[in-house]
This record gives sequence, structure tokens and C-alpha cells, in this order.
Amino acid sequence: MAEPVWHPSPEFVRETRLYRWMQALGFDDYDSFYAASIRDVAWFWGEAEKALGIAWFAPYRQVLDVSRGPAWPEWFVGGKLNAAHNAVDKWLDDPAVRHRPAIVWEGEEGTVRTLTYEELAAWVSRVAFGLKRLGIEKGDRVALYLPMIPETVVAMLAAAKIGAVVTPAFSGFGADAVAKRLESAQAKVLITADGFYRRGKVVPMKEEADRAADLAPCVERVVVVRRTGRAIPWREGRDLDWGELEGEGGAVPAEPMDSADPLLLLYTSGTTGRPKGVVHTHSGFPIKAAFDAGFGMDLKPGEVLLWVTDMGWMMGRSSSSVRS
Repeated sequence: MAEPVWHPSPEFVRETRLYRWMQALGFDDYDSFYAASIRDVAWFWGEAEKALGIAWFAPYRQVLDVSRGPAWPEWFVGGKLNAAHNAVDKWLDDPAVRHRPAIVWEGEEGTVRTLTYEELAAWVSRVAFGLKRLGIEKGDRVALYLPMIPETVVAMLAAAKIGAVVTPAFSGFGADAVAKRLESAQAKVLITADGFYRRGKVVPMKEEADRAADLAPCVERVVVVRRTGRAIPWREGRDLDWGELEGEGGAVPAEPMDSADPLLLLYTSGTTGRPKGVVHTHSGFPIKAAFDAGFGMDLKPGEVLLWVTDMGWMMGRSSSSVRS
């Protein structure tokens, strides 16, 4: 077994969020804290969501209900919240955060874009308004087949804000793989791009998205982000430019969602059979993502998280759910 190459100093440990939280709860050593966390799981996660500052539209009455058995737990019973509100909107009330960068994006060609929380919130609302104009309602599925661009984060948060369920697909997938996920999720809208840059070359996407939508009759509209500006095929009546989607948007309040309401429908790779969809909820996914970043990675408010994972994979979505 390899030996650790670095051991944190006592001074370093004392400055971590985990250590400070542990002490605030009355524990002086990690082993006893860990033992308490597995002895009373409901207590642990109740304290965790408080430490993370989760905003609730209606408070939960019970952290964990296992009356149906441990295989069927119900978390934060009775609570109402919204993952997009927790990621962006709630920070607008804090002057110290409102104008802080929420996203710093750099494209392969060197383009850099910075969005503050205020700018991101306004953009998300415009797109949420556009999705509602397309007829997207709470519970409808919106598929993302996009490269890692700011619009990808905005689309995910906008759909979540109105209670739609987001189902992302890896930007490198071909049409057949995307179509299987579209059909399984019964996605009504597919948001894609004309293409993206990889190692100095343009990788087409719109053509694959068209083939995928043709194979999945559930798709009613295909929204296209102009990432490269290349000429692309266009189907009148089905295709919609991203600029039109966000063009007439106004303020959209976040939909209060039950703790167990679905937020994301994520599919396995499908390498061992048909892709299997896994449902993640408005409470479980963002709380665990924020917990891992804040206490596992010791990310502190105002610090920058660098992540390059495609939105089609789990960690790409996790980084979009973490805002602090």
C-alpha cells in the first residue's frame, strides 16, 4: 500500500469547515463525530442542511422517515424548496454575494465570460420564462445535449426553477445513444448547440441532435445555441434559436417543490445494457453536492471551484448545483 505523500498540519485542520462544524456540534475528534453520524443518520443530515444554509419555502417536519423500511427512506418530509433557488436566487439578498462571480467560463479558443449571481439569476429567469412559453410545466422532462458552455448551466437551472425534470446527455454521444435517453425520459424539449470546439476543430452537434429527435417522437421542440456560428440544417416548426427562447423573458418565481420531487433524471452509461435512469430529487441532490464540496473538499464561500467534467456525467451536474 502506498504511503501518503502529505499530512495536514494541526493548524490546517483547525481551519477547515469540517473541523469548525464538528466543534460547533460539541465534538473534539473526528472518530467520535463519525461514530455519531452513523449512529443517528437523521440527526447528522439535519445538522448538515442547517450548516449549509439550505433555504426552505416550507420547513420539513421530519428529517428521515423509514417507516416503510430502510430501502424506502423519505427525506426532509413535508419540506418545500427549489434547487435553482438555493443555487442562485437566495444569494441575491446578500449584498456581499450578489455581485460576486457565480460563473467564470473559458472556451478552448480563449474566450472568457464572467457572470455575477445577479446576472446569472436574470438569465435563468429569462430562459425559464421561455420554457414556460413553450408549454413546459412542472414534471415535464427537458433534455440537454450540450457542451460545457454557460448556457448549459443556465438551461439546467431554468428547467429546475419551473419544476421541470432535467435529463442531460454526454456531448460526445451519437444520435442513437441520445435518442434512447430522450425516449426513455419522454423529453418534450431538447436543448443542443450547433457544435463545439475540440483541439482546434469544430465538432458538429446539430446534425446528431436532429437524428436523435427523429428517433424520439416525444421531442416537440429542439432549441439550438449558436456556439460556433456554423451553417446548420433547420427544421421550421421544430427548431428554435436559443436567442428566441430567452428573448422575451421576465421575472419567474421558483416553483416550490416537495423534497422528493424529481430534479434530475440521470442515465447510466449503457455499456452493460440499456441505459437505466436514476431519479435525483430537489433535496437530496443539491444537499449532497453542497456537502461534498463544502465539507469534503473544504470549499469556502468566495472561493473558486474548477471543474471540467461534461454535463452528461454526474460531476458536471454537481458543480452546477454548488454555489457558495
